[in-house]
Amino acid sequence: MHSYHITITMPDGSQGCHCDLFPHGAAAALCVADLFPQACRIDVLRLTTVLLRGNRKEAA
Repeated sequence: MHSYHITITMPDGSQGCHCDLFPHGAAAALCVADLFPQACRIDVLRLTTVLLRGNRKEAA
């Protein structure tokens, strides 16, 4: 499961955001499309973590 940030744009131009865990981006888009069938645009962005110092073994 991966973390996704989804932005929903409605026909009147208003926007909303949703963050959740999904197995892949297509599942995220389909879930939000079911919740907001009137949305005219759905942007899906997979969130990642960037390790700035150290190594992965120290972070765990």
